[in-house]
This record gives sequence, C-alpha cells and structure tokens, in this order.
Amino acid sequence: MAERTGFEPAIVLLPYTLSKRAPSTTRPPLRTLITILYGRLYKTRHTKGCRNASIAPIIEAMVKKHTKPTVIKLKKLKKRYGIGNAEHYALDGVDLVIEKGEFIAVMGPSGCGKTTLLNILGLLDRPTDGDYLLDGKRVEELSTTKHARIRSQQIGFVFQNFNLIPRISVIENVALPLTYTGMRKIKRLKEASRVLKNFHLQEREYYMPGQLSGGQSQRVAIARALVNNPSIILADEPTGNLDSQASHIVMEELSDLHRRGNTIVMVTHNPKLTTYASRVIHMLDGKIASDTKIAVKDESRMEKIPFGLGRRVSS
Repeated sequence: MAERTGFEPAIVLLPYTLSKRAPSTTRPPLRTLITILYGRLYKTRHTKGCRNASIAPIIEAMVKKHTKPTVIKLKKLKKRYGIGNAEHYALDGVDLVIEKGEFIAVMGPSGCGKTTLLNILGLLDRPTDGDYLLDGKRVEELSTTKHARIRSQQIGFVFQNFNLIPRISVIENVALPLTYTGMRKIKRLKEASRVLKNFHLQEREYYMPGQLSGGQSQRVAIARALVNNPSIILADEPTGNLDSQASHIVMEELSDLHRRGNTIVMVTHNPKLTTYASRVIHMLDGKIASDTKIAVKDESRMEKIPFGLGRRVSS
C-alpha cells in the first residue's frame, strides 16, 4: 500500500459525516476539529506543500459555517454613579461576547446592573470605562448622530411598561419609529399594518392604547420594535406586567423572532422564561456571576410557518 503523504482530512472527517453532534465524551466537537484541521492545513500548505491543497476552500467554508459573527463585545465595562462616599458601580468590569442569533436571558437581583447593561447595549447610556464594540466598531468613537441612526435602524426596544403613546392609535404607535427614517406617512402606515397583521392585531389598528389588554399592549410594543427590521432586540422585563397566559404568548413571539435569526437580549426576574433562551447570564453586584449556554433543541422537524403563529411539528 502506498504511503499517505500531505494533508488528507477525509479519513478524520468521516465519523462526522452522519451527524454534526458528535458526543463530547468520545470525540472533540466538530467546530474544534475543523479549527485544528484548518490550522494543520495552513501549516502544511505554507511549509511542506500539500497535494490536497484544493481541500482548502472546503475547510474554509466549514469554518465559516460553524462560526457565528460577533455582534457585541464588551471589555472591562464599568458604569459609575455618584461621587465621593456616594460612589457606586452599577457595572464593574463586565466582559461579554454576544454572537449573532443568540437569545440571552439576563437574570439577577434588583440593583445588580441588568437594566444598566441593557441601556448601554441600546446606546441609551454611556459607560464610564471600558470598551463597547458593536459589529467590530468602538461605540465611543461614533458620533451622536450615528448613535441615533443605530438605535433607529439596528436596535429594537421592548419595555416592561409598553411605553405606548396614549393619545395616538395603535397603528400610529407602531409607525412612529419610521417617522425618523423620512418615510412618507401612507407608506409608514402600510408597513405598520403589515407588522400588526403578523401579530394578529389588524382588527385593533385604530384602537387607542387604553382599549387594549396588557398582552395586546405588549404585542403592539414588540410590533413597534420590529417595524424597522432591527437585527438586535433588547427586552426589559417584557412579561413583568402580564399574567401567565399573556406572558406565554409574548414569549412565543420572541422565540419565533429568535428562530428567524434575530439577536435577543432579555432582562427578566422569572426563571421560567430562561427555557426560551439559548444562553443564561446571572449578574451580581455589577458583575457576571455565571454564563451558561443551553443546548438548542433539534428543530429539524419544525415546519416553517408564518410569523406570529407559534410552531408545530410536521408529520
């Protein structure tokens, strides 16, 4: 038998061709293996030469497929309030990396810095020290105008108290963020109507906020957050003022958004809501006490359905 030379990864990759989820107890994770193989390939191609150099694009594609881009990166982030004896750090050296498409639940006791973190992520507040990188760009180097543009186009906010304007109708509330994009009124209302239809609220487009239930008001608030098609959704206690049934409906909507590729960061006191998340962060005294990733359920049998209808298993 001829001696094998060069880089021939097919033998190593063979056990992984049937399943992407190799047991960690018997084999290294696929992503780790791909990284190792890519490193060996690079070394071989640049030192000894490689007769299988044509495999490089395949390995590069595999690495890219299994590596999600970083959306948010925090380095030693601090937020200080007060001076002298009244000085207090709401955030005290937070390091955090958020990848595209993650659903993160942030938990912790009152005063631990959850809302402060969310406000800084949403560019509603500025850190005292540390770095905040959004899509690889240092936020502190961006102008106030650029901050406003990012909030308008890239980030959607969902608040515990809904923050709907009581003197204008539901459809006008949802269309409000589009006002700052320069879109004409008729087009704004059409777009708002389309989003409300996804939440099955088209029959209440011209209701006033005071005529809605708590669950309906929160769904309107989520619709308003989505009308600009943001890639990041920040939710501060989205079910805090809702009963269990309304909370379930709202969380199903957020879960559906997550399955569609949106990055979601949700602050909550309710441990039951962490079942919807792919990652759970516990904060204490302005620091991250624990950071746990939750295994995502296999949704290969989940049927793609229109937005807002929940999900069901295909036969």
